[in-house]
Amino acid sequence: MYSSAWMQNQKIFKNLSSSRLFDQAEIPIVVLKGACFALTIYPDIGLRPMGIWIYCPQSKISQAVQIAKMTGYV
Repeated sequence: MYSSAWMQNQKIFKNLSSSRLFDQAEIPIVVLKGACFALTIYPDIGLRPMGIWIYCPQSKISQAVQIAKMTGYV
């Protein structure tokens, strides 16, 4: 469990750090819950399983989904 969580979280953080596509589309990103906790509360990112949640204005939903799919999310 630990190693799969660690690998998944590494991928998530890599994608978060390359969020320029969302910036270019003027879609703000808010880091919540798992990602925030993994960096602040837990001593190691592999100890906190997490996923990505994208909150955006309704008018930007289709654009956000398209960008997420381009970065490998389903």
